[in-house]
Amino acid sequence: MSRLVRCIEGHIFEADKGATCPICGAPTSVADDRWVAQPIDAAKAAEQEPDRPAATAATPASAASKAGHSTKPLLYAGAAVLVIALAAAGWLLRPVSKPPQIAKQEVQNALAPNEQAKSGTPQDNKATEKAATNSAHDQPRANAGAPQTSPDRKAAETPNDRNKNQSSTPASPNKLAAREQSADKPAERATQETPVDMGDCKGGGEPKVVIAACGELIDGGKLPNDKLADAYSVRGGALRDSDQTDAALADFGEAINLKPKSAEALSERGQLYLATRAYDKAIADLDQAITLDPKSADAYCDRGDARWLNGDLDRAMADVDASIRLAPQAAHCYVIRASVDEAKGQWSEAVNDSTTALEKKPLSDRDAEDAYVDRAYAYSMRHIWDRAIDDFTAALRVNPKSVLALNFRGEAYGASGRSDLAWNDYTDAIRIDPKSAMGYFRRAELLQQGGRCDQALEDYTTAARLDPKSYEILDGRAKCLAAKGQFDAALADANAAAALAPNEFTAFMVRGGVWMRKQDFSQARGDFAKAIQLQPNNAEPYRWHALASSTGEQDQFSRCPRDNHTHGAPDLMAGGEGSLPLCVSGPQYSEAFADLEQAIKRDPDDADAYHDRGRLFHQLKQYDRALDDYTTAIHINQRDASFYNDRGNLYYFKRQYDAAISDFSAAIRVDGNWSQAYANRGSTYLMKGDRPRAISDLRRAVDLDQSNENAKRILRSLGVSP
Repeated sequence: MSRLVRCIEGHIFEADKGATCPICGAPTSVADDRWVAQPIDAAKAAEQEPDRPAATAATPASAASKAGHSTKPLLYAGAAVLVIALAAAGWLLRPVSKPPQIAKQEVQNALAPNEQAKSGTPQDNKATEKAATNSAHDQPRANAGAPQTSPDRKAAETPNDRNKNQSSTPASPNKLAAREQSADKPAERATQETPVDMGDCKGGGEPKVVIAACGELIDGGKLPNDKLADAYSVRGGALRDSDQTDAALADFGEAINLKPKSAEALSERGQLYLATRAYDKAIADLDQAITLDPKSADAYCDRGDARWLNGDLDRAMADVDASIRLAPQAAHCYVIRASVDEAKGQWSEAVNDSTTALEKKPLSDRDAEDAYVDRAYAYSMRHIWDRAIDDFTAALRVNPKSVLALNFRGEAYGASGRSDLAWNDYTDAIRIDPKSAMGYFRRAELLQQGGRCDQALEDYTTAARLDPKSYEILDGRAKCLAAKGQFDAALADANAAAALAPNEFTAFMVRGGVWMRKQDFSQARGDFAKAIQLQPNNAEPYRWHALASSTGEQDQFSRCPRDNHTHGAPDLMAGGEGSLPLCVSGPQYSEAFADLEQAIKRDPDDADAYHDRGRLFHQLKQYDRALDDYTTAIHINQRDASFYNDRGNLYYFKRQYDAAISDFSAAIRVDGNWSQAYANRGSTYLMKGDRPRAISDLRRAVDLDQSNENAKRILRSLGVSP
């Protein structure tokens, strides 16, 4: 019985095995019972041959044969009819002459067609297609049986080059049918088969060059859709880097319209929305990017960043945790998590995450700068000023023009009594960026701390004009107005700040402080309670709530303001020996102690919580317990003069005058401009009978603060003019 056989030159004809090819005279090679000499139904063939490799385009020579122009005369008319029928059914004829080694390879391919599929022939795979669709820089797919080449090599190939790489394996009917159905879609065929040289339209180049190169390709109108989407995406990145935000957003939008499943383009646009503070839009784009690519650590990190800035702290933390699980060696998301830690008032965790970021390699300059600033800020919030200053200085070594680091280091200098260095940092920040509100704001705070509230209000007002939506500037001006006794104006600013930032605990902390200065302690407790709700893990609002709970309605809060830069020291001589008019003199001690216990539980390194609890024990004359808490506070933070001053007061009442003088001297070393520390040391010298030193210190106290009436009174009692 005759079967379809194939000669070593690739011709197929009906004959017995071993017959001679009627076309070229070559011997036959193989026979296949599945091949029958009749028209073949494409659908049935697809069912019978699911594993057959994908068809490749015909070479020019084979196309000529298909059209009926063979390079040798046909020997038999019957064979010619058969050849034409087979060609119509989809079998591509081969050129008559091939090198022997190619013919040998074709024999092997025909004997083991499935082995070729295993060696790299593309199969129908939805996951592979989805991955290719999601790539922002798709490369042309390799042809069936073609040698593997690098992406750069493929980009440089011409259509004729690709024909040289095509397999000689016959195309199965189902693949041929699919190609014939798409014959009326030349653009799609070009997308699949024609590589495109993108030239300079690629990321990482000079923005102007990239923008121009991509523009030529886009305007040329010859790019297939996927490459056109890439060109828009690349140009969008270059426009973004050139600060052309609106144009960049437009290009990313075009890229997404052309390739809606591009996770990269969605991520790029999400990052740009994030940079422009359009947080809801950023989150929406990054949601889609994560759906398309759930293993993208960058997308999770950016969405966490956007959620943090949008006030959604719990979900922000979940996102950055997911990013770190996916990419534990990437420094950037540890920096973002440190920022979320700080927003949640988790200072120890912020220090740990910033430190981890700094240990990662590679570490970009931007991430290094941010990590140092984050860690320094966490130290500042715990009043560990020396470490904060060291880290801010490290950030400035990375970026000497970091206005943020200059302003924050200035704050740390001011808090630790180095006002001249603080002034220099704020002035440098304003010089580097005169349109930055932060420099004016921080300098206003420094002026306010120095008792120069009129000048401070000028800087606050300038800052508010530069950044009218900053609740922090309004809060700062509110504190200054409250210090001047302008409580209605202060409350107006504090209320405006709370309206601008209804989820920002600092706004309620400041307004609570204004109520304290106005001696409305009930309102103050309400605001501090709200701050606790917003940041339940932050120790600071518990401390302030304790102060509001334990302060009597007759107390004057102005005598012991508890912000970061002023001292809460008692007036040692007021009322005579044995009287200690501490701020915390109200009756609600149990609630105050409970609040301070909560503060210490949340931050065991919170020196202020130990100090405040020590003052409560001191007020109750539980001196040993007070001494323990004062000493713990000093051990944690040696740069707060009030800690030494209050422990000196305790030693004074215990009549341990040498220890008291040592602590008052330490307070003066920390803050040499603090009038009350000199007055306290002078009074202690007087108790020891050292009149000359007592008079010297008391006069110094009056020189520093003309309103220090206690020092004046003691000098008069000694017969000395103040």
